[in-house]
Order: sequence, then C-alpha cells, then structure tokens
Amino acid sequence: MSLYGITISGNSHIKDPEFTEKIEKALKLLDSKSNSHLLTVKTYTKIIRAAAASGANYNEKEMTIDIAKSTFDASLEWLASVLVHENNHLKLYKDTGKKYGDAHKMSDKKAALQVMINEELACNRIQCEALRNVGGTEHEINYLKGQKGDHFDVNKDGKYDSADYGSRNW
Repeated sequence: MSLYGITISGNSHIKDPEFTEKIEKALKLLDSKSNSHLLTVKTYTKIIRAAAASGANYNEKEMTIDIAKSTFDASLEWLASVLVHENNHLKLYKDTGKKYGDAHKMSDKKAALQVMINEELACNRIQCEALRNVGGTEHEINYLKGQKGDHFDVNKDGKYDSADYGSRNW
C-alpha cells in the first residue's frame, strides 16, 4: 500500500492489514495536527515497514523507517512521533551524507558516542514537538524529555554495534 508517496508494508513481525491501517492513521494524524512534520516525512521517507527493531534504515536503496512491534503497539500519537524522529535521522543523512555524523569513522570512541548522542537528542526534540502537536500524553512527553540520548547503546559499553541492535526491544 502507498500513502503520501510512501510504501507501507507489514511482514512476519506485524501482519497486514493491521500494520498498514495503523501507519496510515499515524500519517493522517500528522497531516491534520502536525503538517510540517508530515511534509518532511514525505520528503525523505520512501518506505515504512514492520521489522524486528525500530529505526532509520539507511542501508536500503530507498530511505526506510523500520517499526518494531512494541513501537507499533504504543499509542497512535507515540507512533506518529516516532515516524518523525526516525525520519529526521534520514533527513540528516540525506542533508550531510553522514550516518550518525560518521561517528563510526572516528578513532576517539568517546567523542563518537557524543556525536551519536547529540543526534539522538536533536531527533528527540523534533519528536517531542510532533508529539505535542498530535496530542501525546504528558507521560509520553515527559518520558521523551527524560531520555539522555544514549538509548541506542543498550549494553552501555560506550559504542553502538550489532550487539546493541540485537538487544533492542523497541
């Protein structure tokens, strides 16, 4: 299915039509309550698909947002704001040509981690704006504002790698 020029598809993680219908509702919520964010999503995201873990997927031919079951099962408002968050990662990549500021190329791993944290915090700010616009709860907004930007480092070893990705539960 396609909406606003974005291909939406479920898979073994979340079956269609359930996946397609809720993503469609999230995009329409952005359209009605946070249109500037929807315009940005439409510009940079070409595919939204069900996946084992949520995130911006730069490794595809077309810029893709992956949505995991726990993210999908959250409120419609949270889901819409996550689309904005992940899209902002795609936008930063398209604007700069760098994935997470090319932190993976940096020899100073502490500095690299900070580059990634800074990008997460920037994406969280945009997500929070969208979350407020679409009517997210105070609990959701406070949860987001309380994040330190290092949630991607699941095992807290100071780097983001396949062990972290494999441990994600969102």
